[in-house]
Amino acid sequence: MGVDKAILLSKDRRPMLAWVEVSFVIHATEKEELMTSMFHERLSIPIEKFHVQRYEGHYGNPIALFRARIDRGDADRLAILLFSLFGDEAKDQFIHDMARHLDDKGVLYLRIDRGSFAVGKVTIGEKSPIRIRMKTANRHWSGGPLDGYMSLTRA
Repeated sequence: MGVDKAILLSKDRRPMLAWVEVSFVIHATEKEELMTSMFHERLSIPIEKFHVQRYEGHYGNPIALFRARIDRGDADRLAILLFSLFGDEAKDQFIHDMARHLDDKGVLYLRIDRGSFAVGKVTIGEKSPIRIRMKTANRHWSGGPLDGYMSLTRA
């Protein structure tokens, strides 16, 4: 999916986002390569960007926490790709509730449904979620961080 570079920059030609962090947990019965390749295919996150922390769960089952951090202009591109995967109804609901997902430092928190992401869509979900955090690059937008995130959802 081609994204126009002009869309990715704020009016003062600086990136809108400082970073985006994506994290998810893989359990023993799931395939790590399948999940990381989905992120590469759908959001253009290079597989080598994911850092893995391995843990032992109940009954000795392996659990892996995957985390990738994408910075500056690439973060804007990732956010635009992510928001483009929302269906119209899911995007409208998210935009309506966006202020509830935003903290006082301009960080936006999302939990997206892993099942919908697997089929190329994005919906907000709590069960086995993919966690996404985004941080604005410029706190001093005239409309504040909420307006900045809104502009990324419309790109």
